[in-house]
Amino acid sequence: MHIADRSLFLAISRLLWAFDFNVVDREVPDPASLTDGLFVMPKKFKISIVPRDPKKADAVKSEWANTADILDESGQWKKVPEGVFASQNTL
Repeated sequence: MHIADRSLFLAISRLLWAFDFNVVDREVPDPASLTDGLFVMPKKFKISIVPRDPKKADAVKSEWANTADILDESGQWKKVPEGVFASQNTL
């Protein structure tokens, strides 16, 4: 749970560092208006996502390009990076 919490915090922090998020219609979605199903999320709304700075946009593009070697076409690891999972012998 702590790893998930910190990972989510880092992901959101990095997005806010690099991009400005603005609701296009100037109407924030109603928090009570959610989709049905297994994964609950707000219903669709228009948003503008703009890089805060050209250098930040270049940093994001550069890091994304670095993932080309480790991810397949569907965005999954081609090979699990070494050290991600402990072997059975170390548990």
